[in-house]
Amino acid sequence: AAALDLEELKKISKQYAREKEIAID
Repeated sequence: AAALDLEELKKISKQYAREKEIAID
């Protein structure tokens, strides 16, 4: 379960970072 959560967290953090970059731009 922990491994799956980590993968999900990676996906979410990636999307969040992308959205943040777009917002900053």
